[in-house]
Amino acid sequence: MPYLAVLPLLLALALLPALWWLRQGPGPRDPAARALHDLTARLGLPRAPGETPSAYAARAAQTRPHLAPALDEVVRAYHAARYAPGDSAEALKSLAAATRRVRR
Repeated sequence: MPYLAVLPLLLALALLPALWWLRQGPGPRDPAARALHDLTARLGLPRAPGETPSAYAARAAQTRPHLAPALDEVVRAYHAARYAPGDSAEALKSLAAATRRVRR
């Protein structure tokens, strides 16, 4: 009988990671937008709806002035990855490297 009382608790603990995963929601499909999304999560400063990457970088630089040069580099790499003509693979690599260099 005590085992039956513990079973719902174990089931709830087993389903907890699935609930967390479902609440996260899907991320952006575009690799450049995903890199920017990951940066916002790393900084703990979400983007406002409709906020451009340049405006976000300026706002983030106001709250964390020591990151201003790194954020400018991220914005340049983001624009190159999204809007530059030709193959964007190299631009995506530089964007990923720029976002990794940004630390809290």
